[in-house]
Amino acid sequence: MNQKPVSTPEGCTLDKKLDTGETVTFMAKDIRRERTGVHAMVGIHFRDKLLDHDTFNVGRSRDRGSLARSAWDGLALAGEVTQTVYPKEVFRHDLDMFCFYIAEEWEQDMMSIETYDLEETPPPVSFCLEPYIVEHGGTILFAPGGSGKSMLALAWAIIIANDLADIWSVVPREVVYVNLERPPHSLQRREHYLARAVGVAASRSNVSFLHMRGHSLNPVLNKLRPFVKEHPNCLVVLDSISRTGVGSLIDDQVANKFIDMMGSLNTTWLGIGHTPRADSSHVFGSSMYDNGADLVLKLSSEEQDSTLGLAIEAIKANDVAKAKRALYAFDFNGHGQVESLRPATEQEFPELAFDRKAGRRERIMDYLRLAVRTSVKDIAENTGIDPGDVSKAISTHPDDFVKIGSGKGLEVGLRARENIVGG
Repeated sequence: MNQKPVSTPEGCTLDKKLDTGETVTFMAKDIRRERTGVHAMVGIHFRDKLLDHDTFNVGRSRDRGSLARSAWDGLALAGEVTQTVYPKEVFRHDLDMFCFYIAEEWEQDMMSIETYDLEETPPPVSFCLEPYIVEHGGTILFAPGGSGKSMLALAWAIIIANDLADIWSVVPREVVYVNLERPPHSLQRREHYLARAVGVAASRSNVSFLHMRGHSLNPVLNKLRPFVKEHPNCLVVLDSISRTGVGSLIDDQVANKFIDMMGSLNTTWLGIGHTPRADSSHVFGSSMYDNGADLVLKLSSEEQDSTLGLAIEAIKANDVAKAKRALYAFDFNGHGQVESLRPATEQEFPELAFDRKAGRRERIMDYLRLAVRTSVKDIAENTGIDPGDVSKAISTHPDDFVKIGSGKGLEVGLRARENIVGG
């Protein structure tokens, strides 16, 4: 291999020029350092055809040999010229050297040692939606299930994509909303009503959607990279962190891996996080999610009739002041469809304004948004509330709770009006 591969953040390529004037191209992407070594997806192309590819530990000779044999067999089908101009042993050597480069030099080529002039004033931290989504950084928005975080994230996406500065100061850009949780028609329905609610009069919201329900983060990022390359200043909204399939959310290494993988996009991102069942004060999982993000936002909500109050508070911020608790509201019509998003007042939602600790009723409702329908015993075990007090709260608030069945088969759910939000 007398040429050096061309490196990019997405991977690297090597064009091997043959004496015939043709080119064999070695390609690698999804390069990552695992506990056992450097892994990558390596493919070999000739005459616009993929000879073969595999994802493996590039330091393993046996795996490289297997790929070399199968790819060279395809290359040899081109005729005698390839057998004489590019012998199998040379082909294998070039693949070995290419993989050696991936393992030893690709990361180094992506890094540089820099110094800064202290006489030069650094640019201030900027936002694409101030003060909640930091430019070229990672923001995590978390709340219990059913609190409205997915709706708020999609509303932000639409607002940014359409340069709507009625509530927040925004810098418009391309936005892609990555949906890992819901069927596509659910997002289509939400987008339809949210776009009207925030003031989009056009036939399109300008938000792109990537629906990959059931897929892990690796294929998601592979699908996103061409979009980010075409729109290098875009915003990626990820719904949600718990669906990325990277590993156990409570594992520090998994959390660090997630942050690194999102950072590898080299663009602005917003991730939606959930909370533990009985504690809404932090993101569910390792503290490394909080540590790795540039901004961590806590969302609290309270429903009153056809209005959902939202309180947003920054609990962690890098290089910027923490945004103070601020109140907003989604207004719904009688059919559960959102009609407006607006600032709210302390008088409307005093509990949210002063962050009072949730009472028994609110804790039970938060849990039922996750469990949907369950027993008094299960509610008590997951909220830490005495079973007798659970039963009392349910009986005292018939407008909020519905009982299904009786006796030992008794279950409890939320009244239908509680399901207008989701996310």
